[in-house]
Amino acid sequence: MKRLIYIILCTFTVVAMQSCVYDSTPSGDVSYEDEYIVLNFSQSLNVTRAAHNSKEAAVKHLDVLIYAAVSETLMHHERIEVSAPEGIVRTRAQRNDFDVNGEYYVYVIANSGKTGSEFAAMSTRTALVTAFQVDERVHISGESNISGAPTHFLMDGVAYIGATEPPLNSAQPVILNNGIDKEKTILKVNLRRAAAKVVIQLDRTTTGDVESFIEHTGMGYYVRNLPYRTMLLGETSPYPLLRNTDKIVGDYYEWSSDRVVITLYVYSYSWEPSENLSVGTSAVINIPMRYKGVEYNSSYYQLTMSKLDAITGKHAFERNTCYMIKGTINAPGAVNDITPVDISDLSYSIQDWTNVDINVGGSVAPKYLSVNKDTLKMHNVSVDSKTLQFASSSVTSVEVLDAHYYNKYGVKTAYNGAGINVSFTDKLSGKIVVESPIPTNKTVRYFTLRITNADGLVEEVFVEQYPLVYVVNHLSWYSYRKDFGGTTYLNKANSVVSINLDGFNSYGGGSWNGGYTYSTNGASGFFHSKVEVNQTVGSNMNIKGYEWKYSGVDEITTNVGTHNARIYHITVTSTSDEYSIARPRMTEPNSKGLVYTDPGTDNAKLVSPSFMIASRLATITTSGVIRNLNNNQRAEVFKDHCANYVEVVKAPGSDRSKDIVYDDWRLPTEAELKIIMNYQGEKNVNADAIDYLLNAVYYYSASGFVFNDKNDDNNMSPNLETESSKSVRCVRDAY
Repeated sequence: MKRLIYIILCTFTVVAMQSCVYDSTPSGDVSYEDEYIVLNFSQSLNVTRAAHNSKEAAVKHLDVLIYAAVSETLMHHERIEVSAPEGIVRTRAQRNDFDVNGEYYVYVIANSGKTGSEFAAMSTRTALVTAFQVDERVHISGESNISGAPTHFLMDGVAYIGATEPPLNSAQPVILNNGIDKEKTILKVNLRRAAAKVVIQLDRTTTGDVESFIEHTGMGYYVRNLPYRTMLLGETSPYPLLRNTDKIVGDYYEWSSDRVVITLYVYSYSWEPSENLSVGTSAVINIPMRYKGVEYNSSYYQLTMSKLDAITGKHAFERNTCYMIKGTINAPGAVNDITPVDISDLSYSIQDWTNVDINVGGSVAPKYLSVNKDTLKMHNVSVDSKTLQFASSSVTSVEVLDAHYYNKYGVKTAYNGAGINVSFTDKLSGKIVVESPIPTNKTVRYFTLRITNADGLVEEVFVEQYPLVYVVNHLSWYSYRKDFGGTTYLNKANSVVSINLDGFNSYGGGSWNGGYTYSTNGASGFFHSKVEVNQTVGSNMNIKGYEWKYSGVDEITTNVGTHNARIYHITVTSTSDEYSIARPRMTEPNSKGLVYTDPGTDNAKLVSPSFMIASRLATITTSGVIRNLNNNQRAEVFKDHCANYVEVVKAPGSDRSKDIVYDDWRLPTEAELKIIMNYQGEKNVNADAIDYLLNAVYYYSASGFVFNDKNDDNNMSPNLETESSKSVRCVRDAY
């Protein structure tokens, strides 16, 4: 979750555009319906889970700068002193101050040490982009009792419109006045701190001779090569200066008899791996201790932070990022800080910054609960102990809600929760371990984790768990063929609704010459367009063939039967001994412009990683004229059928232009057919994922007929040449 500012622009009569400076703009009581831009601090700012989070979230003042995108000149600036505890402040800019449909860059800088006049002098966007700030004591930002420490953290943000924020280093201009909308326009700004946070934790070993850490006036730390200069904007490159600080203790040096924790802040800084300790950033720490019965009041250690590249690989401190460094102490350090003992056995990690309410002119209680993701996808694993991280101001608990899957009819079906367990690696911060057995029914399992802490804060994570091969489905609406001359269920056109073999009569006599005839009679032919009229969910559907009669009057009369009109979508995530995952090869277009699945034997072993199976609306009648065809003729009919077949899924609502048209069907490969046969249900037996789809004895693949051991005739030893029960089921690639 991100800390968002909402800038709300309203429409009213305006004054001439100008660059303004208001070093003490009152926030006061404002309305969202007035003509001013309003900044709403109603969300929360990403901060760390340490006790200093209220300081890290505090905002003292904001500088708002608006630049014309074309000329990149400053059109408006003002400084807003934040004092209202309710988090609502008002600017002096108005919507109609800006050109209709003009594009502008809107920047917000929080807590800068520069004056409002200095910002007003940044007359071009380049001047802002190249501006920097120097804070020699950035490492103790927020320390209230140390002179020269910045009281607030420098932050920056760029306004954007829509649900997705543009990437860093890619500011996008926005339109402030479109000349049409009378309601307020909402711009969002995600504030980020310019500093990085470093938390150092050093523990005494419990198995050695260090008896305890002790308090002494000489305790404290300083930073060598502290990066203390930064660019105002995070979209620009770092601009560091390095210095050595004075030794301090302060609020950020915390100790007990067993542990020392130091919190410090640095500005962004990149270094090369070849740089030695004299250039890299490090902390020098005096930890007085009792060792083998003797007190050591001077015990200096050096901890090199530039070794963070071992985990990040970036050789850099990055803005608004928290770095954790942990180590152990098993002996006294050096007697002075000139040659401190280097602590080499360290662990480095990066921690997500968590959320607390923004401190707008007032104090906040350090109550927070954060989870780094709101969605977890588990692909063919039963345990995930690495993805989810949490941080909380109090003890957390979790409950699993709404475990379910969608069955072969698309009906949400409860899962009993067996085997689902969730645990935390620590009470206040760490990993969330999710255990759930891999689904065996070839469907996706869904459940929600509701995480609650003792402060009453709640976070939810939606979990999706996928087996190696999984199936989802959606309800189809109607079917037709491309060679029907434009006729569809919604478009009468030539009223073609069925297709037959050219040369055969309605009783199956004659011989096929390779062509087709088309009819307006929905009951005739080996294929006719079908529709699931009621679009029901939860059982088999009443599928009908449709035709037009009486000078264009709709009349759906042919009852095809009660079948499942759902398209099944199979995803295969791993190659096996029986098939390889790859998109099957297609032939070049023939004289009719049709392409087919390549019949090669190598292609027969390929399985598309994501493919759909046509619904019952694609069914052809094989007991009529097709029965009299030889195998080669049937193959031609079947591959032409898939190449011409079209199936339509109805979109929600009344806008039919949003309906989904699938018109790229093909013959399945042999391996794809076997997967369908393997994972489909059986006759009169329930199946969670795929209904009983293939009931003929043989089905045609691009490379030939494939025996179906789940056939409706219980025929387990058929003769390919004499067997009449041969059909086809089309598929399409779904990516």
